[in-house]
Amino acid sequence: MSITTDEWLAELERVCAGKDADGFTVRELADATGHGAKWCRDRVRLGMAAGLIVRAGAKVVEGIDGTPRYAPAYRHTKKAQKKAPV
Repeated sequence: MSITTDEWLAELERVCAGKDADGFTVRELADATGHGAKWCRDRVRLGMAAGLIVRAGAKVVEGIDGTPRYAPAYRHTKKAQKKAPV
């Protein structure tokens, strides 16, 4: 499935709207959007390079072995607002 950056950002805004102000881990984004973790990680990386996504700290998550560990959390910046045409 091909998706544009604007579509991904709109999906990210929809997922994040009114929810966790502390940000989302890649796994949480993958679960919420239905995309794979690699796909979400790649989009987060692109969004960070563009200044549209920032790291929001870390969350304690449970690994598959039940051990708690830290995972980075990300959030959408409000910079993604489209500029008015000049």
